Amino acid sequence: MRETPHALAIKPEDVLDALHIKRESTEKKAVELNLVENQIVEALHDEELHFEDLLSITQLTVSELTTALFNLELNGLVQNTGGNYYALA
Repeated sequence: MRETPHALAIKPEDVLDALHIKRESTEKKAVELNLVENQIVEALHDEELHFEDLLSITQLTVSELTTALFNLELNGLVQNTGGNYYALA
């Protein structure tokens, strides 16, 4: 940027490119789901659901559902949309 003091940066990537900083790949990796996680993803396929509704649909324990939702969130597949509602990311 010092070499071109009047360089125009439209987006963050422009700054990284000007500073010759390599960006991390944004490719999504395939995630292998276990049976419980797959059950949750299937339940969320059509709409966002409240935690209690997921409990009822999946027949999981609170602990099992909490753990599975946490793992799905870490993998970027599910997001908490607020108010204890979950949806596919």
